[in-house]
Amino acid sequence: MKRFASKGTLILACVFVLSLSANAVVSAQSTDIPSDKLDLIKSKCSNSQFALQQIEKRDAVSRINRGRAYDQMLRQASAFNSRFAYNKTSSPDLIQITSDIQSAVDTFRANYDRYDTDLSDAQKIDCKQKATDYYNMILKARDDRNSVSDQVDKIIDLMTQYRTAIVGYEDKVQ
Repeated sequence: MKRFASKGTLILACVFVLSLSANAVVSAQSTDIPSDKLDLIKSKCSNSQFALQQIEKRDAVSRINRGRAYDQMLRQASAFNSRFAYNKTSSPDLIQITSDIQSAVDTFRANYDRYDTDLSDAQKIDCKQKATDYYNMILKARDDRNSVSDQVDKIIDLMTQYRTAIVGYEDKVQ
């Protein structure tokens, strides 16, 4: 029964977030939120707050795991770059890409912290009394989460560039 409740909660959270996402463009252009949407927010306030708590917990685990993976990858890249230097092989492109990855990871962390703060701030808002503020904070959190996603894509792209650069050194080290 617990498992069913968890799935039901997750489905409710997804439906809620998707319903907010679908209307984000309209709301971003106007500060006026239709009264029926405000009524829906007020009536589903407790469910929405619970869904945000679950999202925050799940995202925190993902962020920790992703951050650890990035740290490990950066340590390996630095060790690889050091090995090139030890063997007197010039690799400025690898060093630059590693530096770019480090900057992107730092930006990822800052973006995630901002997103997490927005989620926490949204949970502190009384959505029955201040539905508009609550809705706008969720929209802000969604935008910040998109920034986190964009940064993840950038890191993946930089990692691909690093791999391509390493392959380019194959002939030099043989």
